[in-house]
Amino acid sequence: VKGKLLEENFENGGYRKYDAQGNLVKETFENGGYKIYDTKGNVVEELVVNENGNYNIINLATDFVINNRSGYSNDGNPVISYYNDDRNSVSNNRQWRIVPEELIPDYIPDEVKEMLAATIAEAEAFLSSLADWQIGDAPFLYSAVNIEQLRGSVAASRNFESTVADDYILQNVNLAAALAAAQKVNEPVATQQYVLKHRNSGYVLNLTSQRASINSYDSESPEQHFVFEKSEVENRYYLKSVNGLYLSLGTSDSWNMYGYDGVYDSARAGLTFVAKEGFYRINAKNGLFGTTYLEPDSKVYGDKMEMNLGISAYCDWLLEERDAATDKLLQEKAALLAALLYEATGLLEGIPASWIGEAPLQTSPLYAEALEDAIADMEHAVYTTVEEYEDAIERLEQAVENVQRLNAPQYDK
Repeated sequence: VKGKLLEENFENGGYRKYDAQGNLVKETFENGGYKIYDTKGNVVEELVVNENGNYNIINLATDFVINNRSGYSNDGNPVISYYNDDRNSVSNNRQWRIVPEELIPDYIPDEVKEMLAATIAEAEAFLSSLADWQIGDAPFLYSAVNIEQLRGSVAASRNFESTVADDYILQNVNLAAALAAAQKVNEPVATQQYVLKHRNSGYVLNLTSQRASINSYDSESPEQHFVFEKSEVENRYYLKSVNGLYLSLGTSDSWNMYGYDGVYDSARAGLTFVAKEGFYRINAKNGLFGTTYLEPDSKVYGDKMEMNLGISAYCDWLLEERDAATDKLLQEKAALLAALLYEATGLLEGIPASWIGEAPLQTSPLYAEALEDAIADMEHAVYTTVEEYEDAIERLEQAVENVQRLNAPQYDK
């Protein structure tokens, strides 16, 4: 009926819709398919639904149907345009099912999953290579916090699942970042002063413009306290005493180490610290940083070889933070030990030989010998920690007390 909008409904659920001029606009079918017409009766949009509930998807520009070529079901099989004809309803290659309200997974390329798997393997290999002593808060150890974060990231990555490729990529980026952070060793604190203790001798590094050597620790000496400065090379540092001297090989020297007012040659002044179990090895330009001898004032060289370790190359170092309160306590302990040594030496020298024996009211020879040994050990010992001083003081006090205790009479005789 012209001039009037009309909808024609059918009992099967379909309907026809006309415009005001009576032209058929849309035709809907029982199975959900439809056709949309222009004013000339041409189909401009069509959705074909087969009797089995599947759809044919037709491109309106070409009037071709979408076809799964050759019916293969492998990933990456081409989807092509194909003839739109009466085989639409019987060819499975042309039929598609639209599933509403359900997330259709993205295609995750194999290389994306393989990339994450490779990073997991790299991280696990790094973690399995670490010994417990390599992890801690000290300089040149691996950060305990970063190692734990990497372990957590590896566990999360191994259990990771997603339907989105970008999620895998992001997970890999996060894991790679955690691995990079964990592989970096702790840097020395730039503002902290350190003492380098020669583990083989017990003395500490002493630096002057004339030489680098090992000597007894002096808590007030600026020649024995150092700060780290970064060089231009990653993980390589300059060692600078608090009085401004930089440790370096000589200008034309391949082994002697000196103190200089500045860094004249980064290769000669740069040092690399390598953590070992309980100590450090220090790599200089021409070899390991170490001594030939273990006596006080022995020179420190920069050309020691691994093959000579323990023979003529003593290259084990401890890195200890300087603390003003500890330094003061060390001074107090050193003064107390010196006073006790003076007292103990006087006591031992004042006992006549005839007073030493097994008889009652004599001094036990075992106690006299123990005090003599303690004095001999401590006169030339090098102590750099409060604990070492306290152990020595306790030993000396006990030895003095024993010598002052005379043999008791045996009352049954």
